[in-house]
Amino acid sequence: MDEAEESHPCCCPECGAVMTSNRLDGICPVCLLDETDATAAGGAKNQEEPIGPELLKLRGHRIIREIARGGMGIIYEAEQAEPRRRVAVKMLLPHLLEDPGMRERFRTEVQAMAGLDHPGILPVYEVGDCNGVPFFTMKLASGGNLAKNAERFKGKWRAIADLTAHLADAIRTAHEYGLLHRDLKPANILFDEKDRASVSDFGIAKRLDDGEGNHHLTKSESLIGTPNYLPPEWASGTAKRPTTAGDIYGLGAILYELLTGRPPHQDKHLTALLRQIADEPVKPPRTLNPKIPRDLEIICLKAIRKEPTQRYASASALAADLRNWLAGRPV
Repeated sequence: MDEAEESHPCCCPECGAVMTSNRLDGICPVCLLDETDATAAGGAKNQEEPIGPELLKLRGHRIIREIARGGMGIIYEAEQAEPRRRVAVKMLLPHLLEDPGMRERFRTEVQAMAGLDHPGILPVYEVGDCNGVPFFTMKLASGGNLAKNAERFKGKWRAIADLTAHLADAIRTAHEYGLLHRDLKPANILFDEKDRASVSDFGIAKRLDDGEGNHHLTKSESLIGTPNYLPPEWASGTAKRPTTAGDIYGLGAILYELLTGRPPHQDKHLTALLRQIADEPVKPPRTLNPKIPRDLEIICLKAIRKEPTQRYASASALAADLRNWLAGRPV
């Protein structure tokens, strides 16, 4: 049996109790009960006592800290023993183990990322199972995401164009592999310690050749992707199936936000937001900031046109126009 298929014991580092699939996420119930009993007896733990950062034990790794937690998974920073390096460990949240749709999404993400080879996509190192909880390890992106780093790109038009072209190259690789990302947004663009950007979170990715196959994945969810960055055809519900045009829109929406400091559409109410995306024209970037180069505005607006067929035909075409602008050539 391959190591990736073996069941790795997952235990509480404090008391050694096995943390099975029905345990609280990242919390040992034995220790929790002990602490509750102590509190009830007037013997609560010293509030200044540091809490151990190691929330679980994974063979071959030392868990250092929790990095992030979302609707589907939890990500830890860990130190891998062999080869010795810092990695990110992503695990399905234990309370979702009995949800076939979530398990399928997690499996889809692993398969998607493991099959892609591009410097702009985080590489997967290992896939396995920790006492029934699926996990995978990947390159650690310690520089934060684009949502948190966007301010440092403000007014840096060449850096914005270069970054967007790099992301478009990564998405081109995914499309050539037959994969749609479907959730491109600043929070899913991560930076490593050398400030290199990578596309992450392929949790709702879909095969281009699926057709109507696996459609249950979309029907089980009220919305696919993050509302502010949904392409109009998905916001309106008129799309029959996902296409590469949706990812082109996502790249354009990221470019729009880097240029203007806001997404193409925004509203506190979901229904109103979806109506805006589907029906209302986008404010041209230069109406929000006249300093934006005119050709960059033209590129951005083409990427986020309402009609999918009027957008760039491919991610490589978008990247080419951005590099033409960087080189002073016509776009």
